[in-house]
Amino acid sequence: MIFVSSDDGLGSRSGDVDDAFAVAALLAGSWEVVLASVFGNTSEAQAYRNLHTLRDLMRAPVPVEHGATRRGEAGTPAARELARRKQPMTLVAIGPLTDLASALTLDPTLATRVKECVVVGGNLTSLGRFPPLWPHEFNFTADRKATRAVFSAGMPLTVVPLDVAGRFRLGRRELEAIEGPLGDYLRSGSERWIRRTRFVHLRSEFAVYDLLAALAGLGREGVTCERKLARAHPSGRIVWNEGLEVEVVTGFDHARLVERFLALVNRA
Repeated sequence: MIFVSSDDGLGSRSGDVDDAFAVAALLAGSWEVVLASVFGNTSEAQAYRNLHTLRDLMRAPVPVEHGATRRGEAGTPAARELARRKQPMTLVAIGPLTDLASALTLDPTLATRVKECVVVGGNLTSLGRFPPLWPHEFNFTADRKATRAVFSAGMPLTVVPLDVAGRFRLGRRELEAIEGPLGDYLRSGSERWIRRTRFVHLRSEFAVYDLLAALAGLGREGVTCERKLARAHPSGRIVWNEGLEVEVVTGFDHARLVERFLALVNRA
């Protein structure tokens, strides 16, 4: 089972759109998936609507649970659903970690059932808390207490640092290769992000941070990882070479991952 906590902004007026690409990849297979919305790129309510739209477009018979609307919120439907699941699972957290921390409080044994928890944040090359220390932190600082709880829970953790994930980009050529109504939806929803990337970063491709996390959660083909010690600092940034051992995505084969993504979503 794959439990996905997402602040999907594709369908909103603002916010990153990369969650939708990650969720599309995760919905494209035959595995059991539970989606949960969380505040972040957009409001929790809007993320919930966006996830519903994507799920219905892909005709995926999976539940969508309401998650946290703010930092520190406890006992949400998403947290309760996660805590009650007794089977081994993979967690893909591509937004703030509020609901994961809440679920761990509801059932401290949850960590023993997690095969892998993939999170997006931290940096290998900078402190990454504020601009211009780009890429700056967001997911981990949005709820710092929750981040510390997840990093100290002792479950198998895979960290996808922002400075690595930011190198995984898609442009119009890759978008045009996505077939059917899903391709139309992702292209239309990404247009504002393509314009922003061209204006702010002078690039024609935009970063799909969360898609790298999703593909890493589905298997290591095309992804390079290393074992490191890591702990969450009270500021929300990640301190390396201290704390518990985690797996860290340190590189990837861009062409191979694009091929994997297209094969998944076009087959679906």
